[in-house]
Amino acid sequence: MGFCSYSREFSLSSYTSVENQFINKYMAMADGDAVKAYIFGLYLCQNVQEDYSLAEAARTLNLTEEKLIDLFRFWEDFDLLEIVSYEPFSVRYFPADYAKGKPKRIRTEKYADFNKAIQTLFPKRMISANEFMKYFALMEEYAIKPEAMLLIVRYCIDLKGESIAQNYILQVAKNFAAEGVTTVEQIENKLSDYMVQSGEVAAVLRAMGSTKKPEPDDYKLYKRWTEELGFDAEAILYTASLHKKGGIAKLDEVLRELYANKKFEKSEIKDFLSRRTEIRGLTLAIAKELGVYCQVIDTYTDNFVSPWLAAGFDDESLVSLAKYCFKRDKKSFEKMDELIRKLVSIGVVSAESIVAYMENEAREQEFAARVLKTAGVSRRVNNWDRDCLNNWRSWNFSDEMILKAAELAAGKASPLPYITSVLSSWKTQGVFSTEQLSAQKQPAKENYYQKTAREEREAEFKKKIQSYYFNLREKAQDRADYFLKRARANAEFRKNEDAIKAEEIQLAKAEALGGDTANHTAALAQLRRERADLLSSMHLTETMLSPQYRCKKCGDTGFDKDGNVCECYKKFVENASEQERLSDILDAYSNIDL
Repeated sequence: MGFCSYSREFSLSSYTSVENQFINKYMAMADGDAVKAYIFGLYLCQNVQEDYSLAEAARTLNLTEEKLIDLFRFWEDFDLLEIVSYEPFSVRYFPADYAKGKPKRIRTEKYADFNKAIQTLFPKRMISANEFMKYFALMEEYAIKPEAMLLIVRYCIDLKGESIAQNYILQVAKNFAAEGVTTVEQIENKLSDYMVQSGEVAAVLRAMGSTKKPEPDDYKLYKRWTEELGFDAEAILYTASLHKKGGIAKLDEVLRELYANKKFEKSEIKDFLSRRTEIRGLTLAIAKELGVYCQVIDTYTDNFVSPWLAAGFDDESLVSLAKYCFKRDKKSFEKMDELIRKLVSIGVVSAESIVAYMENEAREQEFAARVLKTAGVSRRVNNWDRDCLNNWRSWNFSDEMILKAAELAAGKASPLPYITSVLSSWKTQGVFSTEQLSAQKQPAKENYYQKTAREEREAEFKKKIQSYYFNLREKAQDRADYFLKRARANAEFRKNEDAIKAEEIQLAKAEALGGDTANHTAALAQLRRERADLLSSMHLTETMLSPQYRCKKCGDTGFDKDGNVCECYKKFVENASEQERLSDILDAYSNIDL
């Protein structure tokens, strides 16, 4: 706005200019409300200096906001203005000469009989001039005969009742026109086809538990199912009876899936859908064995279980592999998928080959446990132990030689790295059998078995390192246990924990059986929010209930996930008082293949 402007009083006492072009060419095509809206908009453009909202304009004109917007859309069709935005509502006016899409002059007098006939179809209300204009414009655009348009209107009223929206009628007419159905004869034939199909389509809707009347889109879908996809009425009805949720759009999705899988007959469909339910149950069983919660079970079915079955694995084998993965700390569908891809690559797919593979893995597990026991390690076998064993075997060492090295590692601070060091030395010297080991000269033998003063010092320091990291992990676990004990001392927290577990089970059942999961999902989310609030009231967080290790990289073990010496380990050594001696230890460790 410039530095000079009219006052509101001046604006109210001034004039609003209306182009003669508008009066002569366009005004006669609109009803009183449309003209009123157009002129008031001109008034706001020319005279009102401050903001004037759509709501204020509607109140001034005694119209609803929706009605006023619809009137501006009417004039927009004539290129006399442009709706710039709807939120907030904004309109830009153009000169009447600017209009590019100048509408054909509609001779409304030729529709006099049509006007009378259509008005009789709506005895409870008067049709506005604006509504008549929309009918005229559509008939002109698509060359629909007035008698044909009346047939369409009667059909829509029979379908929806007298309160039907005009836009619905216009859309049905546009759909007919898009199919080339514009004459009385063509529309009669179209509606006759609908009547023939009406009983079949209605039966489908009833089978799905719906009481609504068939609509044009429903007929269109039914025609596609029968003519394009090739399903008979019996197959469609059977499928509909099994899918009462999601409406006809869901049924269309299922039938398309059946078509993609070449299942057309009722018996084929029954077997396919039954198997699909079984697969969802299999997915749930696998998730249970893996210890995984599936929020959307179909995602796991489609992305994992179905491809596994397609690769040749049977149900029982997949459940067994899930149990195996859980024991091997591969507790996810993604990690199980990695294992299955590995099995496929080596040709292990059949139930027999999987059993043989797992038996071999069990033997390897047993031997790894024997190696640990021989080396004086009392813990359970983990993935690092298995990787070490595989590495030693890749060096062509027999089980007997690996056990010999384990005997030498007994009592060492780090038995497995020591085994690796011994085997590496033997490999360098070409010693791969007990006979070759016995044939070595005594001095060389003494180098492996005799503890030197340096070894003793190194062993002592290794114990200190081990004790240091053990204490760190123990303190972290103790803190987590302490906070968890504090939380569980609260009766409300214990009740919430039990409720969460129960709700998770109910959700899993609903997903497996195809029940309503939305309520269980919402309830579970609410319970977890309550859990967070309860923890907050006790000045606790969810993070505090699990161990928080000082070093996030190695988890306070000194070694990362690949078995390499962690940076925190190196810093601990660097800060030690006996610098030179500790450096020697690091040098020794750097040569160990972990």
